[in-house]
Amino acid sequence: MNVSPFQLLKRSSGDALAARASAALAQWGAAWTTLPDHALGCAAASEQVGRLAAGELRCRLLDGGLPVWAVVPAGMERYLEQLVFGLSNLDAASGRNLASRLGGGVAEDALEDLLQTLFSALTGRASQAAPAQTLPAHLTRPGSGAVVCSVQLGERALRLLLPAAVLPAPPPLRARAGAAPLTSLHRALASLPVPLSVELCRTELTLGYLRTLAVGDVLALPMATDQALRVTGPGDTTVCGAHLGALDGAYAVELIKAAR
Repeated sequence: MNVSPFQLLKRSSGDALAARASAALAQWGAAWTTLPDHALGCAAASEQVGRLAAGELRCRLLDGGLPVWAVVPAGMERYLEQLVFGLSNLDAASGRNLASRLGGGVAEDALEDLLQTLFSALTGRASQAAPAQTLPAHLTRPGSGAVVCSVQLGERALRLLLPAAVLPAPPPLRARAGAAPLTSLHRALASLPVPLSVELCRTELTLGYLRTLAVGDVLALPMATDQALRVTGPGDTTVCGAHLGALDGAYAVELIKAAR
């Protein structure tokens, strides 16, 4: 049976990723320009499905060949060009100084370095641009473990999608001082009581006949005395078969066949 774990994003893990992204933005800003009015947040990819379509999907490959994705909003290069060259909103609206090849090239380099810096901080690996790939559907299903880190830059949001396989492993749990040692699931369940029932027989009576029954009446059951009985557990699940008998003055059953 193929089973996939259902992974949830802990709030502390999301906060830790956001802190890494914040440090990466500061690093990028020291080399290029300060990013004003930005905000960071990380959430499960299943909660961000609609927002992942609001931009250009770009695939990148980490060292080791694992893919990650960035959703780049429209006009991102132009926005970075304004910041790097100190252009005003009026310049942006009029298009002055934005059509130069030098400015466009610098903006592309700035965006590439921003993506590289962010992915490196979030995964601990270098990355490079890769040919376009369709985003696998399983990454946006609940419990996939994939995370979307969003960098809100004014009215634009740059989103980075990270599959669970590329995320840093959580630190091991530490036992509290004085806490009882951990035990295996098998041992923990060994002493759990489970009710069992032995079914002698099932029969049907008419309602009229049932109303005539009185103390001392004998019901003939549609089964042989040597027929195997059914031993059931919770939910009327058959556990095994058994024969009815006696032992040390008490009724007892001998188990004869386990259920498959």
